[in-house]
Amino acid sequence: MPSVHGSKESKLIVYLMLHVVFFFVLIAYSIFVLTSVGTKYTTPTTKALEIFVYIWNVGDALEEIVACTGCKDEQGSSHRGVIYRIERHLNDFWNVVDLLSYFLIIAALSVRQFYEDESHTIARKLYALSLLVMYLRFLEAFLVHKKLGPTLMMIKEMLKDLIVFLILAFFVILGVGIYYHANLWPDHQAMWNGKFSNWGIWNILYYPYWQLYGEFNLDVLYGVHLIISREHMKDIFGTISDAVIHCV
Repeated sequence: MPSVHGSKESKLIVYLMLHVVFFFVLIAYSIFVLTSVGTKYTTPTTKALEIFVYIWNVGDALEEIVACTGCKDEQGSSHRGVIYRIERHLNDFWNVVDLLSYFLIIAALSVRQFYEDESHTIARKLYALSLLVMYLRFLEAFLVHKKLGPTLMMIKEMLKDLIVFLILAFFVILGVGIYYHANLWPDHQAMWNGKFSNWGIWNILYYPYWQLYGEFNLDVLYGVHLIISREHMKDIFGTISDAVIHCV
């Protein structure tokens, strides 16, 4: 019968080996995202790195599914149902981060393959976001450290309170932004026209959001940037006309 001490050491070795492989996956994924999201820049090396990342994510996702559903566990009196195991699995912060990482990389791959865009702007943003989430996943490796582990746990608990604060701050920012927008641009009609990035809602959130960091934009709130005197307009048109005459 193996000793408990030996069992702990073997589990620690497996844990460290998995995260060493994970570290190399992060390096490979970083090289791909930085250099070869655009298909015209793909080389055999970067293509191999991309495939390596996909294979690792598929294997990791399958391992998560097995751990979540417990399909390899023996049926017994203490065996829990699948729904209970899924709920318990999702109550773990790191498991939720894992699922978010899988979702983002699937979304990025789908957009890159099926959305026709030479610049691959949307796919690049999704790939970069999924890489960021994977870097956050790697922080789990530090949980076994006697000093970094408790610090990481405290940061995770602080994030829970931060999310509550951000929800409250969002409604305050939205209310203040609507107040500004209604007075600076009365009866604004083109709220949802144009592309997603040009929607008026972003202009509503912009000024009160940056005011949280001390950027008050008083020239905008006072309407200074909208007021141009007639003398200044004459100077502008006079300069333009002089330049045209000089060119002729």
